[in-house]
Amino acid sequence: MLRISEIKLNLQKLWQSKLNLNRLEAESEISWILNYITDLSNTEQIINSDYKLTESQNYKLEQIIDQRLNLKIPLQYILGEAYFMGLKLKVNQAVLIPRPETETLVELALNLLSSKTNLKILEIGAGSGCISIALAYFLQTNIQIKSIDICDKALNLAKENAQLNKVNNYINFEKADLMSFTNNDNWDLLISNPPYINTQEYFELESEVLCEPKLALTGNNNESGLIYYEKIADLKLKSQIILLELDSGRAEAIKQIFDLKSSLDFKIIKDLNNLPRFLLGI
Repeated sequence: MLRISEIKLNLQKLWQSKLNLNRLEAESEISWILNYITDLSNTEQIINSDYKLTESQNYKLEQIIDQRLNLKIPLQYILGEAYFMGLKLKVNQAVLIPRPETETLVELALNLLSSKTNLKILEIGAGSGCISIALAYFLQTNIQIKSIDICDKALNLAKENAQLNKVNNYINFEKADLMSFTNNDNWDLLISNPPYINTQEYFELESEVLCEPKLALTGNNNESGLIYYEKIADLKLKSQIILLELDSGRAEAIKQIFDLKSSLDFKIIKDLNNLPRFLLGI
């Protein structure tokens, strides 16, 4: 059996050549895999560089390598877990893998809400629950969140993740179709990362992204990529703040939709890659 230091070096080269990851991305994935298999943190892996895997651990590693390199399955689905704003979440192929851009969406919301109390939040499109769970975790006091989704499997997983992170008392996950959703409540925040990939774009996606649920990526009958933004704008919900994640290529078109249909003042906010990624209405 190879030492853990040798395994990391060998896998790093494979990950960079087969998955086109940079060195830091490869190192991060490999460290995560070894942590999953051995329960050793990255620091412990460095300290225990001579550690050798057991036969059962090595078998698990070989299975993961095959699924990751040959089948191109995202690591989060292989391990059944992902991290979002430091919170551990269970994931499967019924939900999108939480992304760094969505962390920025939540950070924007937290900055806007940090001084408010007795908060009522509506999330459209629960998925894994990552947005609502992070908001509940970091705000907690006097907060009520309603999070809707059309997919039963996603809602069940979101509920499980809320319990895992001990915020289930703050969130009400409900099954609802945005296309027929109505609500007359007053909200402090409406937040959403809706499906925005159109039908043509879907078939041009990388193989790893195609592992993710089509419904969460494109929705239904979303030829323009704008249908879900149009529906959210048509809801005429009484919300003090609207905060949405955008397709950067359609940012201006989405802003125009909300400028026409809402009395709020909207602006586009760029992400860490300087792309127009978020729409904020206040």
